[in-house]
Amino acid sequence: MAAEIEKFILHDCDTGSDDAIALMMLLSHWRKVKTVAVTCIDGNAHLDNVIMNNLRILKLYDQLDKVPVFKGCQGPLINVGTATHCGEVHGVDGLGSVPDIEPAASPDLLKHLQEEHAVNAIIRLSKEYSGKLTIVATGPLTNIAMAVKLDPYLPKRLKALYIMGGNRYGKGNVTPAAEFNFLFDPEAAHIVLNGYASGCETHIIDYELTLTYSTPWPQYDKWLSDESNKKTKFAKVRALHKHKMILNTLRDFCLKDKDVEFHAGMALCDAYAMAIALNKDVAVKSTRLGADVEVAGFHSRGSLVVNHFSKNFKMPSVMFYDEINIELYHQLLAEAFL
Repeated sequence: MAAEIEKFILHDCDTGSDDAIALMMLLSHWRKVKTVAVTCIDGNAHLDNVIMNNLRILKLYDQLDKVPVFKGCQGPLINVGTATHCGEVHGVDGLGSVPDIEPAASPDLLKHLQEEHAVNAIIRLSKEYSGKLTIVATGPLTNIAMAVKLDPYLPKRLKALYIMGGNRYGKGNVTPAAEFNFLFDPEAAHIVLNGYASGCETHIIDYELTLTYSTPWPQYDKWLSDESNKKTKFAKVRALHKHKMILNTLRDFCLKDKDVEFHAGMALCDAYAMAIALNKDVAVKSTRLGADVEVAGFHSRGSLVVNHFSKNFKMPSVMFYDEINIELYHQLLAEAFL
């Protein structure tokens, strides 16, 4: 007897290395979690690369004919020069600049790309799965913002929205004040918090939380030691010209970074959001706070503004996380490569 589907998840992502691991984590739970769709957004990599990356991952998990992929928005709502891709972190294509590693990037994969725009698909699927659909957004929030502007009632049809982004305590990773996803499209992040928080459970997995629970490099080496496994090979393989796939690309970037906190290990930011969405027990302690996004500051554009004290100041109410069960998170991460 087939297992009963317990969750219905739409993954909106800018894949990107850590998005890739988050998607792999999601697909590995296919017996009890239905991946309703993958919607693509510009961000870590150019949108066309994001699409190809997601198609390659779906092929890796034999899900190309089961999970629809939709092309979303190219660039932020308002581009003032802060929206740049992260080739130095993720590789030019977002997956370590190794397009020939199987499943290889190929124009043939594009036949699986849906014609419907991602924003329209989000609205339609929220109706088809009304009351059951969870969105996990691990990239800039442009698609999610456009969807609620077109359909303000969309949030009330969702079960939950999980967002990886923002910096609860003000520690930025692109500017001193802002985290990448929110800085890429601050207006979208502002629209999403104000448009969704009153309609559905809205969760933020912020950048600083992920740093607190970074995983040591030897742990990754242990998980990825099986060279015969096509999934571990895809996640780490070395190729010509010393380019490296996903985790090795991130490792090289971290070891060259001047901030020594990255030398000991790596926080796959997006994977934490997916893990919490998949299993609520990953979250040990949470706090509900008011929060919004700065869209105009000279130094602080894109920063997450959090109301830590007053209960009366009106801001969107969102759930933050203070502690996670790192052992359970590691279990979910390891299962992604089985």
